[in-house]
Amino acid sequence: MWHSPSGFEWGYGGSGPADLARNILFKATGDRDISVQHHQALKRRFVAKMPAEGGVIAASDIEEWIKERDPRFIVRANGQ
Repeated sequence: MWHSPSGFEWGYGGSGPADLARNILFKATGDRDISVQHHQALKRRFVAKMPAEGGVIAASDIEEWIKERDPRFIVRANGQ
């Protein structure tokens, strides 16, 4: 955890959603710099908008979103 002492959360713009967004980006890219640089924007775009009961963010939506923002992005095969 980087921001939140209570863990991952969603549905608002706080520290739990920021941690979730950072980890989503790291899982998608394997790149710490990309995840640090873009996690707040990803939080605002996807995580903070998710309903309290949860939901799904498609990997393809994350890939498309990050490709628009960072030319260093390389899709990781099967999340590896």
